[in-house]
Amino acid sequence: MTHELMFICGGAWSGKTSRAVKLAGSHPNVVWLGTASPALPLLKERVQTLQAERPRHWQHIESPFDLPEAVTKAHQEDTNSIFVIDSLSQWISNEIAKKSSRMDDRQLLDTMNRDIDDCVNAITNCLAKRPVIIVSADFGQSMPPQIAADRTLRMCVGGSNTRFAMISDRMEVVMAGVVIYHKSNQSPKS
Repeated sequence: MTHELMFICGGAWSGKTSRAVKLAGSHPNVVWLGTASPALPLLKERVQTLQAERPRHWQHIESPFDLPEAVTKAHQEDTNSIFVIDSLSQWISNEIAKKSSRMDDRQLLDTMNRDIDDCVNAITNCLAKRPVIIVSADFGQSMPPQIAADRTLRMCVGGSNTRFAMISDRMEVVMAGVVIYHKSNQSPKS
């Protein structure tokens, strides 16, 4: 039996995280896998604020890098919690920032695509035991970036968002705190 994969996508500060909290709130056990980089003071502040708003019994794991490894480890250690990953796009951004100075554009794109494959596999493996909610920003409606690393970021986030949207059981697009699009693979209940 596989559990549900829920994918929440939208612009920056659009209400995606609040929506994930609401959806996960009905589950008794929640593992929140956060990807914000503690090196960025504004994000560190935001993480602290959001953690304070969540139920105290939720487990928080911060993993700004190596998300597939963090997902796999948490999956092995915990057998009955829902996982919330917030956010896929931030993790990709962190990895690109870390790797871009050491690689040319093609190497970076190839490396990131392998990392995203690893992430898809790690999350798919989790579905045997638990539901998973993934949060990710959408950059697709913005101007094409002029800087190579930014183009790679947009390509990787767009590609990973498409992959998770296609394999998800449910998908929501959030704009200004409102769910404006909803996809469901579930049959309507009579």
